[in-house]
Amino acid sequence: MREGMDAITQAWVDAGLQLSKDPTLKITCPECGKGTLVCLDEPTGDPKQSDRYMICSDCRKWNKVTIDNPVN
Repeated sequence: MREGMDAITQAWVDAGLQLSKDPTLKITCPECGKGTLVCLDEPTGDPKQSDRYMICSDCRKWNKVTIDNPVN
């Protein structure tokens, strides 16, 4: 665990790192431990990036990570 970071925050960081690479992964919610995180991508205004929202299917808690869009 990173120094000064609680376990739930660390779990969100870890989920964001994994889901930034593969949004289809089934990751348990760091908050409730029951639901799975569902990803929703939203444009940021920068064509090179998007915000990937990670939303729990059960408790509806969410977090986001900014990802680089694939280059065409």
